[in-house]
Amino acid sequence: MESKEPTLLPTSAASRAPKRTWASRLVRLVALAAVLSTLHCISKSELDILDFGVVSSEDAAKLCPQTGPVRPTGHSELYSQVGSLLETEDYKLRAAEWLGGAVREPTESYDAMGPIGEDPRWETFGPFHEYLLKAFPLV
Repeated sequence: MESKEPTLLPTSAASRAPKRTWASRLVRLVALAAVLSTLHCISKSELDILDFGVVSSEDAAKLCPQTGPVRPTGHSELYSQVGSLLETEDYKLRAAEWLGGAVREPTESYDAMGPIGEDPRWETFGPFHEYLLKAFPLV
């Protein structure tokens, strides 16, 4: 007598297909409608710009126009002097030291802090305040 072993694989393609309920079909239909309505709202020129790849600088300017630099009309001599001062290597090193000193001071803050003077967590800003007074005495 020959014994038949049960098979774990379905015997027909129809039994492999998942059963789709009306709810899953409705969800798919709504999702498709949302995608189509979104694509309908986007104009042809916007689709050309998006291209889903690298955006050229001309296309980027169309998407996000930038204004030119603002230069003061009065006090142009002072602006020029300050600009040349800020470009020196000495100033860049000092600015890096100022920034480094500021970030070395702990300044943790939290979402729900009580009023200043009542919540002791505000006291962590004391050393930072002292650093700012020392680093920028004229301000």
